[in-house]
Amino acid sequence: TTFKAGYATSGNTVTGSSNTSNVAPSASVGSTSQYQVTTVPMEGVKVLVSYLEQDSVLASDEQSAEAGAVSITYDYGNYAFGIGRSMNAPRIADDAVGDSIVSFTENTNFSVGYAVNDDLSVSYTRERSENETLTSTTAVYDVELDSFQAAYTMGGMTVAVAHTQMDNIGYIQNAKAD
Repeated sequence: TTFKAGYATSGNTVTGSSNTSNVAPSASVGSTSQYQVTTVPMEGVKVLVSYLEQDSVLASDEQSAEAGAVSITYDYGNYAFGIGRSMNAPRIADDAVGDSIVSFTENTNFSVGYAVNDDLSVSYTRERSENETLTSTTAVYDVELDSFQAAYTMGGMTVAVAHTQMDNIGYIQNAKAD
């Protein structure tokens, strides 16, 4: 099991060092804390949990930024399985107006893979992203993605193909790509 923690002091309007000279500093971002725990509770199983919190320096903000994720992978013989879920709540300023302000985004995904032999593997992934807006009168459409992949390795060369279908791209109804 490993535990990681990170902390960054608040953003301000003063550039911190010469390597950030082209970066526009933010006067509205407070301190940032991030934590991550990775563990392997049994052979073939890996669990990852992470959390990020970013304070706002403006007391009038409606919402400070937060994000969290959890994922679990399991390898069993030639099979590999994975599932994950994350949530992201962006900073919302006090002057944010309109129905399209996103209060949080929730992402869910799962995948399964199979190693046919040492050279050939196939996999499938399903992902879904849902936005929640500040008002319930806004129509919100979930982004969905299905992808099939195959990879063949011979010596130092790998040939990989994928077919991906996406629905409601950009959270817009019937915006599709194949």
